[in-house]
Amino acid sequence: MAGREKVGGDVTPVRFADGVLAQIDAVAGKGKRAEFIRDAVAAALKLSQKSVPASPAVRPVLPSSRRSVPLTEAQRVAANERADKMTALLDAIRLRAMTAREAAAELGWPELLVAKVADKLAAAGMIHFPRGAGVMVAI
Repeated sequence: MAGREKVGGDVTPVRFADGVLAQIDAVAGKGKRAEFIRDAVAAALKLSQKSVPASPAVRPVLPSSRRSVPLTEAQRVAANERADKMTALLDAIRLRAMTAREAAAELGWPELLVAKVADKLAAAGMIHFPRGAGVMVAI
């Protein structure tokens, strides 16, 4: 019977903010929470060893073990481009709160692209809109 690779080693309880586990389940799929968290931690540790600081939470975690079909080169490039856009917008919002129009002007992107990327960052719990009127603030 085929199944996941047995994982041994250290065990630690982890507390998450309300709603985080629901977001993980929505992204990872039913019964894949632990695998998703292990993959995210492994990716964050790998990125922390690089000399160039990056926003590890927005880097794609695309291990081939979670996919039945390996990614094509075009899919890998597209995933990296999406991650780069998310990183660029998140870095800009970390400097100061701004609207989608302000972010579009600062990054040189269409407002629609900023809105789509902001929606993904908000769904991931990385930005929020506390002041209303579309003002984005990094968490």
